Amino acid sequence: MDLKDTLRAWLEGREPTVFLTANYGYAVKQDAGERNLKHLFNVVQRDVYGRNWSKRPPADRIEAIGVWEHQERSSNPHCHVVARMPRVLAKYLIARGPQLWKEISRRGQLDVSNIRQASDVVRYVTKGVFVDDDLDRLFVYGAGLLGEETK
Repeated sequence: MDLKDTLRAWLEGREPTVFLTANYGYAVKQDAGERNLKHLFNVVQRDVYGRNWSKRPPADRIEAIGVWEHQERSSNPHCHVVARMPRVLAKYLIARGPQLWKEISRRGQLDVSNIRQASDVVRYVTKGVFVDDDLDRLFVYGAGLLGEETK
């Protein structure tokens, strides 16, 4: 089993419930794009849970892992993300996410859907990972996902 297969197995084991593709509409740098994604997830949780959302236990919050594509040589960099979250957050993100994204990234587009078959979605999301041994393509968001808080 190579590193990509290990990542895929780990992602499937996280039991993701939502698939997102975040597009920016222009050549955004990865760090700025990730700030926008984090902001989106923070807004969703604040809107649903209130201003003290960050005090909720990790199981009540969004956990997301994504892979960037075309960030270095394209006018259309985007991030494919699998996320695990409670149903109440998923419903809100699917209903309001695209509009919230327009407020965050005015020229961007956000596609959001429930995951029906995790293995297919994870395979699609990770198709571009570890190209040229580039580990910088990964996006990680979640309370305690890697042993630390990410906000």
